[in-house]
This record gives sequence, C-alpha cells and structure tokens, in this order.
Amino acid sequence: MKINNYLSIFILLTTSKITLAEVTIPSFISNNMVLQRDTELKIWGWASNEETVTVIFNGITRQADADQNHEWIVTFPPMQADGSLEMIIEGENRIVLNEILLGDVYMCSGQSNMEWSLGRCGDRYNEEYDSTSNYTQIRILKVIGTSLQQPNNKVETSSWVIPNKENAHNFSAVAYFFAKELYNKYNVPIGLILNTWGGSSAELWMSSQSLSEFPEISDEFKKVTLGNADRSAQTYKDQITRAKDLDKWIEEAKKLDEGFQDSTSRWKELTLDISEWTPIEVPGNWEDYGLKNVDGLVWFRQEFLLPDSLATQDLKIELGYIEDMDEVWINGILVGSTSEYEVRRVYNIPVGVCKPGRNVIAVRVVDHGWGGGIKGDVKIKSKNYVLAISKKWYYKIGYNFKNMTKFIGPDFYYNTNWSPSSLYNGMIYPFLNYKIKGVLWYQGEANVGRAKQYEKLFPRLILDWRNNWNMGSFPFLYVQLANYCENPDANKITQIQWAALREAQTKGLILPNTGMVTAIDIGEKNNIHPTNKKEVGKRLALLAMKLVYKDTLIIAHSPVFERMTIDRTKIKMYFKNSGSSLLVKDNGYIKNFVVAGRDKKFYPTTAYLANNVVIVTCPKQVKRPVAVRYSWTDYPEPSNFYNKEGLPVLPFRTDNWEISSGY
Repeated sequence: MKINNYLSIFILLTTSKITLAEVTIPSFISNNMVLQRDTELKIWGWASNEETVTVIFNGITRQADADQNHEWIVTFPPMQADGSLEMIIEGENRIVLNEILLGDVYMCSGQSNMEWSLGRCGDRYNEEYDSTSNYTQIRILKVIGTSLQQPNNKVETSSWVIPNKENAHNFSAVAYFFAKELYNKYNVPIGLILNTWGGSSAELWMSSQSLSEFPEISDEFKKVTLGNADRSAQTYKDQITRAKDLDKWIEEAKKLDEGFQDSTSRWKELTLDISEWTPIEVPGNWEDYGLKNVDGLVWFRQEFLLPDSLATQDLKIELGYIEDMDEVWINGILVGSTSEYEVRRVYNIPVGVCKPGRNVIAVRVVDHGWGGGIKGDVKIKSKNYVLAISKKWYYKIGYNFKNMTKFIGPDFYYNTNWSPSSLYNGMIYPFLNYKIKGVLWYQGEANVGRAKQYEKLFPRLILDWRNNWNMGSFPFLYVQLANYCENPDANKITQIQWAALREAQTKGLILPNTGMVTAIDIGEKNNIHPTNKKEVGKRLALLAMKLVYKDTLIIAHSPVFERMTIDRTKIKMYFKNSGSSLLVKDNGYIKNFVVAGRDKKFYPTTAYLANNVVIVTCPKQVKRPVAVRYSWTDYPEPSNFYNKEGLPVLPFRTDNWEISSGY
C-alpha cells in the first residue's frame, strides 16, 4: 500500500453564521504570488458580516462588503505582465502582500509523475540547482492534499516559493522544466500551482455533477459520501490512528522474520548458505517472479567481485526505488535504510566495508501492499567507475504478513481520498476564482484497466474544469503515459492494458485547445516514475508555444498515423504532423511494428522508411495482412522513430478490434 506523503485534511465548516474578528484571505493569495496577466482578476476572502473590505493593487482601489456568509470579492481589470507589486487589503485589520508578479499561471495536476521532484530523479539534474537563481520570476505553490466529500472554498497550501539552490530539489521536475523553457523564450513571469495526489484516478478530480453521466461511478460516490462533518472528522482521526498502527505493526512483524534470530540478522551474513534460495530477476515487481499475493518481509542476496584498485576508494551503492521499505547490508554491515517508497536508494559505503574480490549484498525489503521489490538496476560506484551488479539475484521470504492474526493490508487503508469527486472538492474547487492561463495534466496510471471508460471520462473532466472555472476553453495540455510494466513471463504483444489507456488519452484531443505530448520513448520498464522529466517538460513547453502563445514556427506535435495501403503483402503507411521530415534515429529498421491477418494474431515484423513513407514487411505467418500496430504494447522497446525535430511518432493501431481492458 502506498501512503501518500500528503496529509489528507478534512476541514470542518458549517453553514451557520460565525463571527470573524479579522479579514482573512485564501492561503494562496500571499507574498510572491503570480496573478494571471491580461484577464480580469478576482481577489476574495472572508470578514465579519457587512464589513467593508478595501483592496489596493497596482494603483487601483476596489471595495466590497462581506455578505451574510462572511464572503467578499473584488474584481480588477486586465493588467499587463509586471513584477514586484504590492497589494493592500484593509478591513478591521490590514494585510500587506509583497513581491507579486503578473504573468502566466498554470495549474499542474494529476498523479505522482506530475508531482515528481527534481530531487527524486537522483543525481540526474544536480547541475540545474546552480542556475535556479536566474529564474526568480518562476514561482511555485504546492497544494496540500485535501480530500473532501463536499466542495469547500478553503484549502491549505505552501507559500509561493522562489527557486534557489537550496529548495529546487523539491520542485516538480516536469513543471519546472516547462516553466524554464517558457521563461527563457518569452521572459514573462510563470506561476506553477502544483495540485497533485499520487495514485489518484481521474474521477477523483471531477465534480459530482459531471460524474452523473457515469452511473457506475456515481453509484460509488453515493456509497462513500459521508453526509455530515462529524463523520468526516472521525474518518480523519481514523486515518491518523491507522498510520500510527502500521508503524507499530511492522515492527511487530519484523520480530517474526525468519532472517533474524535473537535480534541478530542471520541472512545478512557473508557466509550464509543460499543453496535453497530461489532465483529472481532484479529490477522488477516480485509479483511478476513467483511472489504473487505476497506482502511481507523478503530478503534478496547477490555477490559481486570488486577490483583491487577500488577497495580503498569511497564507494556508494545505488538500487533505484524499492517498495516499500528496505535495509541494505554489504558483507554483513548495514550501509543504509529507507522507509519511503518514492525515494531512490543511494547509500554511501564506508571505506573498508568492501574487500578486494568477493563481496555480498543483502537487502531486506518490507512491502505492505501491492507491487513489492527492488525497482532499479543495482550498481556500485566510485568517482570514476561503475560496476553493474548482475540481474540474477536470490530471494527468500522472511515473513508473510498474511500469517499474522491481524493483517493490515490495502483494505485497511481505504479512506475518502479514493472516493469520486473528493479531490475536486478539496483541491480544485477552492481555486475556481483564481485565474489561470491553462492546465498541465499528467495522469492516467490509476485508470489503467478501464480504458473504455476513460475515453469518455477524460474529455468530460476537461469540460468539467472549463465549465466550472468559467474562463472559456483554456489550454489543457497533457502527457500520454510512458512505456512501462514489462512482464518477462508474458507475450509482450498481448500486454496492452497500458497501450489501451494511451489510446483512450488521445480522445481528449477531440476538444478544442487541447494538446498531448507522448512519453512513449522515455519510460523505464520497471519504474512507473521515469526520471527523464526534462524531456516531458520541454515537449509540453513546445506545445504551449504553439497552442497558447501562437508561435506558428514551432514544431510541437508528434507525427501521427494518417492512412495505410495494402497491396497483397506490401504495406505502406502515411503520417501527418511529420515536421520537416520523418527520421529513423539509427538509420536502420523501425522498431515495434506488428502485423495481423483476419485471425487477429499479431506477429513482429520489420519496417523501414522510404521517402517519408513507412514500408512494413508482412511476416511469413500472415498470408493476408489486415491490421498493423506500432508501439501498441505496455512496454514497447524505446522508440527509434521520430521527426527530425526530435518528437516521437505516436503509438497507434489500424484496427478497432475489441480489447479486454475493464470497462
């Protein structure tokens, strides 16, 4: 079970009259904020009934009286991009806000891949930190995870943060690189509102009214709607209690670990006999390698040979992500441990721990729900040397949690953050008066398996936000899911749950002023959080330059399949949005094409580029080709098929055959 780092906050407000002694404003109307340029602006808050509130901003004064619900709101005319402005709000008290910018504001929402920070990408973007001082007109606001059963106009947020070397590691990598590209080109302040919840499905971000079109979801909403504030408060208290219980429960489970005896770990020892241990491939989900339905303590071991020259050097071990918790020993000595799953494991190895020649790594992994295991390639590194550890490891179960009398598994953690509309109510609704330039959206992983439903659900989400923001068809830019989830024991061609969801994502393009970038070429087969966020941010920025800023010279769209011709066994495929030209990066055959006949069985084949047309060879198993698919699997091999501007061809299929992908 993945417990979101955010605290789910249940705010209790009643509709009865209350007495307010001071003027208050939303947490995100604060110092360093970015307000949307070139559009009418609203500033609002709360005060005592009938209290007059005065707001002075950029040389303009506005007044309003608080109504019977203690709410007040003022409106300012459109203003051009500007910086270092002051706002004064006066009633019974006086609030002064400084360093306000007028620029472009983007709501950055979705799941954990949008949230994923520069720091969580390991060392990949360390060089970025020194340059952040050049981007002080990029401001970032983080919304605290808030799940509610009814819409509420208050939400807790961070302050607006100005980038610097010390804080940049916390910034959303996708959003930061997006903003950086735009600022470099247009020199306009950029505000990023990071409004995400890891693992959230699309229906959580939609209003209850919009979900009425989806009876299967609407019924679920009725089941979980709590209906009163007291129940919400109790649910929140239950969640905190359960989180504390989990920590205590895991500690109790560790005492039952077969790998420990008399408080001493036996399975970390250098001389342990592992002849009865089971082979396993690392990296990967252990559910894919014989450990299905196992939540608990699992030990992994592997050996490596260290060159004599490295034995006296400073070394570190990298293991990527581990779900959920880990402890790592080398030659029986503990070198590191982590209790969070969304953190890359990099541990320093003290000099003297590693010996010339044979060394042993032992890793104890604790997984308390869903995909467990070591998710990264394991490496031993010095300053100038990288030693890749063999992928063939050995494992043994130390303790299966389900043997305990009380198993705290995924069902134990059901809470309102998984109920329809709950994140819309708590995290989107409070911002509906705050003007934005557009939306960046990176989501869909949690809807895999429900592609057919997502085809209608996702466009409805876009319309829902546009209708409720009341700003017309503002730009909605989103990311098509990366290649991921390779199952080595399955036929890759038939693994299509993620492929189906990617296809469903394209349905958002039927709406005006929407744009999609693909990450089909930059995924990692066993890492749902691929680290090449810079490319995703740059592609989104190109899309914004084209669609939002109307830069007609920009090539922003990936090539898209347009039509095909079949002459017996010769297949020709034509594409649009090809940019200046199509390109095969290694000048060889194009990867990831498959062909099927009327029996609907697909077979791999070769394809090549000739005069901007793709020629697909008919495989010998297919006598009469009728359908072609390209990169239409969960984890197609990284693409080599692009346009010359570096944008990958979108995955596609020419058939419309029914697929088994939920509802």
